[in-house]
Amino acid sequence: SNFLVAEGRRYGHLLDPRTLKPTEAALSVTIVSRDGTLADALSKAVFVLGPADGLALLDAFPGTSGLIAYQKGDGSIGLAMSPSLRPAFHPAGKNLSGAR
Repeated sequence: SNFLVAEGRRYGHLLDPRTLKPTEAALSVTIVSRDGTLADALSKAVFVLGPADGLALLDAFPGTSGLIAYQKGDGSIGLAMSPSLRPAFHPAGKNLSGAR
């Protein structure tokens, strides 16, 4: 894992270029694409953008989809995913709920 714990707080390694601070918009991002280089680049951008804006970005790339785990305001974990992934997605845990 790429993170640092400082004064009891965990900071990720991806910085939001708008604030120059570690991003907290997502917990995890998975991108599905035939182009591995594109998927790698998009994973970082989507991580910084978060669920709504991240999925909107993915919509601009035909044949590319994604799954974004993020922390909701109440502390629970939410999932946002591209519509094309929904038929194949089967959550394993009770604490996960779909979004968007």
